[in-house]
Amino acid sequence: TTYSILRVASNDSGVLSSGPSAYRNEFLTFLKTQADSIKSEFVLRAALRDSKIGNTQTLVDVDDKVRWLIDNIQVEYSEHSEIMKIVMIGEYPPDLAEIINAVQAAYMKEVVLVDQLKKKDSLATLEKSRQRLEEDLRNYKVKLEVKQKKNLPLPLSDGQPFVTAEPPAKVRVGQADFAQLNSELRKAEIDFTLAVEREKVIKARLDKVDTLEVTATEINTVLDRDQDYKELTTKVERAEQFAASMKNVYTSPTHADVKDAEKKAVAAKTAVEDYKRKRKTDVTREFQQANRRQLQDAVDKAAAEVQARSLLRQTVKKQLDGLPPLKDSVQMAKDKSPTDYDTDESSLLFAIGIYEEVLKKLNVMAVDQQNAQPRVIELQKASVPIKKEMKKQVIGTVFATLLGFMLIGACITMYEGRVKRLYEARDLSSNPMLNLIGVLPEIGSNDAVTAGTDPRRLNPDPFMEAVEKVRIMLGRNFLGKRAQAILIGSAEPGEGKTTLAGHLAVSLTKTDRKTILVDANLREPAMHEHLGLSGQPGVCELLRGEQGLQEVVQRTAINNLSFLSAGAWDADAQQALGRDRFRRIIDQLRQEFDYIILDSHALSPVADTYLIGQHCDAIVVCARKFVSRKPAVEQAYQKVRELGVPHTGLIFLGESK
Repeated sequence: TTYSILRVASNDSGVLSSGPSAYRNEFLTFLKTQADSIKSEFVLRAALRDSKIGNTQTLVDVDDKVRWLIDNIQVEYSEHSEIMKIVMIGEYPPDLAEIINAVQAAYMKEVVLVDQLKKKDSLATLEKSRQRLEEDLRNYKVKLEVKQKKNLPLPLSDGQPFVTAEPPAKVRVGQADFAQLNSELRKAEIDFTLAVEREKVIKARLDKVDTLEVTATEINTVLDRDQDYKELTTKVERAEQFAASMKNVYTSPTHADVKDAEKKAVAAKTAVEDYKRKRKTDVTREFQQANRRQLQDAVDKAAAEVQARSLLRQTVKKQLDGLPPLKDSVQMAKDKSPTDYDTDESSLLFAIGIYEEVLKKLNVMAVDQQNAQPRVIELQKASVPIKKEMKKQVIGTVFATLLGFMLIGACITMYEGRVKRLYEARDLSSNPMLNLIGVLPEIGSNDAVTAGTDPRRLNPDPFMEAVEKVRIMLGRNFLGKRAQAILIGSAEPGEGKTTLAGHLAVSLTKTDRKTILVDANLREPAMHEHLGLSGQPGVCELLRGEQGLQEVVQRTAINNLSFLSAGAWDADAQQALGRDRFRRIIDQLRQEFDYIILDSHALSPVADTYLIGQHCDAIVVCARKFVSRKPAVEQAYQKVRELGVPHTGLIFLGESK
């Protein structure tokens, strides 16, 4: 099935709902008219003439192409929708699409475009009427001006202006003119009534056009000129003659040859009757289409006549309503002479009224024509339906999906191979320059660092257990060698340094040593959120000298653990950090606490960690599984060693064992 789509507006798109198209019948009648126009012989011949569809495989061997198109083209529509489809069903979809598009193009050109041109012609005709009335008005004005100049009196004396008579009345008409206008009004009323009735009669005939039937005489006349019908009747005669001859040859009426001849004669008669019914249907359809077009044109003309009669009636009535009441003939004879009544002035006023109505109508039609859209527009041309081969589509989709996953996997592999992420602790231990002092499992949660010290937990936290082992290793390697201040850092953000620093500080408090946890990540502090404490004041306030150490150190809920937050970072704190003021803070903390654990900023982005780390006794670099990159960790660790810090080490987070 191949089809194209048209949109038929339920009403005209004119802004002011004016113009000849405003008098069309109801939507369903208009749909029927357009459907018949699409399948009309005129449109189909235009499609065959203006395109090459006659040479397509579908039509090349068809003798009567127009009849074939009428029989095979279907126009589908509904009174509840503005969509109209031109549909064809056949074995060659490309040919059908070409035929449908050619028929649709011919319909748009020969019917829709012509309808719009008629509207423009009506507007041009009305414009000519306006120009003619305007010329008549100028002529009436000239006559009145000449007459008024002739009636002006001479000046009374030198130097004095002309003394003019009083201006004439608004409307001065004699009894004869008044009677003539009354007669014209009555005639206009009668003509208007007749035009309305005539329009109703034509509309009623148009509504019943589908019930019209062709007479038997007209059918016989058409069949007499039909060559195909003549050939069929000739076959009937020959079949009957052959059957009669078979009966004469064979004495038995039940003989096979006789029966066969009689069957052929009956089949020939049936073919004639079928052809007659078909031709009757076709002739009836053409007759109805022709009558519908004629009646539609008659309806348009009748509507225009009604409008014109109504306009004339309103104009005459308006002129009569504007006249002053007339006196009886006796009183009029006493007051005025017949020369007081000016018929030219009356004609001028009458012409002005008609001109105003015509100008109003012209303006309405002009605006309507300027903004109106065609009532029928093309939404979609016919195209060749795509045959769905599901098996091939499924195979192609699966293959494309697998290929996509392979490409994504290859890209990920290439990227990971280039960045060299860490997947296990052996990736670090293979480098003799790195001092791997401990391995921790993956962090179980992002709870506060105090979660591992909750005595109500039945099962100890594996991560906290591993931190205890790291504390023992640090005590053997660093703390036993007077390593009091330990900085926890990482090459890049997100590698677990803050979590390790917090848990390590909590672990050190279990040795009954006073420990302070310092948030030395001055740019992006986060430790105070884990502890549920205030982020200010802190280190930055000490660097600027705004407060003392006792004022900024905070106590925590854990015994022997204090906290020094980062404070408010600014340019003054940055300058103070570069002027070695942090060393004084560390010295003060050494006097108050046994252990100082410092959380810091990542080593790669900024130099703050190096400035702070040079005052510490040990620096521990964190590396995290699937996150850290081996080149970045090695580079950061090398820079830490170059600071000359007494002790350095590396801890790997995320090891499964």
